[in-house]
Formats: sequence, C-alpha cells, structure tokens
Amino acid sequence: MRFRLSLALFAACILSACGSGPTAITTALAANHPIFGVAGTPASYEALGSLQPKIIATYFSWDGDSPSSFLAQATQLHAIPFITWMPKASDNNKALSIIPEIAEGQYDTYIRSWATTLRAYHNTVFIRFAQEMNGNWSPWNATGPTLYKAAWQRIVRIFRGSGANNVKFIWAPDPKIRSSGSLQAWANEVKEWYPGSHYVNYVGLSVVSFSQDSQFGVLPYFQRLNFLHTLEKKPIIIPEMKIAYGLVRQDLPQWRKFIESKPWIKAIIWSETISLAQEQAPTFSGDMDWSLTQYPYAFSIIKQLIL
Repeated sequence: MRFRLSLALFAACILSACGSGPTAITTALAANHPIFGVAGTPASYEALGSLQPKIIATYFSWDGDSPSSFLAQATQLHAIPFITWMPKASDNNKALSIIPEIAEGQYDTYIRSWATTLRAYHNTVFIRFAQEMNGNWSPWNATGPTLYKAAWQRIVRIFRGSGANNVKFIWAPDPKIRSSGSLQAWANEVKEWYPGSHYVNYVGLSVVSFSQDSQFGVLPYFQRLNFLHTLEKKPIIIPEMKIAYGLVRQDLPQWRKFIESKPWIKAIIWSETISLAQEQAPTFSGDMDWSLTQYPYAFSIIKQLIL
C-alpha cells in the first residue's frame, strides 16, 4: 500500500502540529482499555470511525517508498502511524538476503534516512520490523536468530543516534500454533530471537485465526501472550488481528474476556486488508476478507472491548 501525498503537505502538517500529539498518545496507551487501530486504507479507517480508531497501520518493503506520504496521511486522519517494515523486495514475495548486510552496516545510510524522516514527524510512530521471524515462511528467518538480533539492534541504535526517540519498536513473533508443539518448545524458540529489552519498546503477537485453526481454539494464543508479557514485562500490542468469518462467534467473545483481564495489552490493530492466505488456500483459511462494517455481531464485540 502506498499513499502518494506531497512532501509539501507532510511538512505543512508537521508545522501546524496536527495529528495525535505525544500527550494524547500517552494518555490513550495508559487507559484501562486497549486503543483500537486499523490495518488498511484510509477509507477503511474512516469507515470504522465510530470505534474511535487511533492507529492506522500499513506495510513497507525494505526498498520501497519513503514513509513521508504515509505519515502525512496518518496526520490527516489524526492517527498514530504504525509501519510493518519488511526487509524484502517490494515487487514480489522473494526475499532480499539483506539481514547479514544490515547487521554489517551496509544499509546504514538507508536506515538513517528513515530515522531522519520519522524524527521530523515529532509524534509517536510504531515500527514492527521483520515480523514473525520465528516462522520459516518469513524470508528473514533463513539466516537465523544471531544475525536477526544484530540487524535489529543496529537499526535501533541508528534511530536513537539520529534522535528519533519518538519511534517505538515492536518485536512480534508468530504463535505457530499449528507447528511449534508445546508452549515450552515455542517459548524456547522465540527467546532465541529476542533482541533484548534495551532494544524493544513493545512486544506483540500475530493473531490470525484461519478456519482450520478451530481445532486449537484460543487458549494457545492466550498462553503465548501471557508468556510474552512475563518475558520482560513489556506492554503488549496485538499488531495484526483477524479471525475467519466462521470462527467469530466461537472465538471473539473469548478474546474480549481475555483482553479485558489483561491491562498490559495496550492496543489491538484489526486487519481490513486482503488476505493473501485466502487467495492461496481458501479451503484452509476460510473467509478472511470480511470487514467489521459487514458483521454487526463482531463490530459490537469489538466496540464493547475498546469503548
């Protein structure tokens, strides 16, 4: 997804201090209920306006556009920008083998350009770098946890050295409920990928339940979120949440009860994007392309949770 607004508009928004300021964001994240975000287009964000969303999320490939246009769009929406930053080619799903190069410093200039742009935004920006690193479907999994952690740490040091302290980094593994075995086996694996408390602001977990996941229920997700919080006592953001249409009545009320009981879950980002899994394996995934605007029951559960 790319938003092509002019750099002049971006600068004008910054100078006028529009958007969600630091005080408002701090207050929202300190509330007793999680704040709500939308991964999708500006139209899908605005369509869910009655849920009072405060975060808009999108994806950037490593060699993609500058984030300036997206920041301007977020400012227009008075939303906190959330960027999933993926070290892969932008024109296809083939990985760029760049985790070692990032760790070695070959991309420092590129990283610094992002840090400079995001620092100029002044308000909070969330970055989820190289998500689901513990899954072999993620290109950045191939080079292993040591180089991954070195690359992560280098990026954070560059951002902080550039004064971009308004950027908050979210480390978010995949629950791997279909393949990881026991909770302990999964926990042992993800700990190997953790970059360290000094380099992480929030911890997250992808929550994407396909139709064929019904056999597992929601408990494995709950167990993993509990573990992630105990790992370093970091606040939790659910950076990606979507449930197959056929599982909503079974799963979503349980999610509401769990999240309401966990004040350390600070935000939920609901996906309103097209599901690649549904395109590739519709029988496995079930209907993942439905919208909260089309399902009053799901809309009401989310509303009760966040408002």
